[in-house]
Amino acid sequence: MVPITPRESLQLPDPHSESGGLTEEPRWREPPSLSTTETCPGRLANFRSEGGDGEISGDALRVLGNSIRSNTRKSYKSAWGSYRSWCSERNEDPLRESIPNVLNYLSWLLNDRKLAYRSINLHRSAISYHVPTTGSTSIGENPLVCSFMKGVFNMNPPTPRHQET
Repeated sequence: MVPITPRESLQLPDPHSESGGLTEEPRWREPPSLSTTETCPGRLANFRSEGGDGEISGDALRVLGNSIRSNTRKSYKSAWGSYRSWCSERNEDPLRESIPNVLNYLSWLLNDRKLAYRSINLHRSAISYHVPTTGSTSIGENPLVCSFMKGVFNMNPPTPRHQET
């Protein structure tokens, strides 16, 4: 069993190493056909709080590591990195559940970076995936965040991805 605390790095045994020891960097261990990416300790805090005794087996962690597809994981990694950088510039903790920070960041994406609705929604999803919540509602499902996203949609509706010729 692996005890999980919200801010500790997760290291799982590498079944392909000779020693069977821990990987050098915190990573999810996936089937060989998939690539590995960094984990987010904040996300595991959500599962820990639901687990009761605070321990999740290595097998369960591997399954959790595969809860999203590799392309989504890559997109989330990029968006999460952007949010972490934005928070760092403002001396904010990206893992702290802060609706004002999320709304200000999403507003910055809309007004300063001029991103489209789909891109802003991706950032919202990545933040919601990574940031642990104290209640039963994730950041992405928070009523203020949902209202903000409706406003983004109404101000800047998405255009069709592919135009027929």
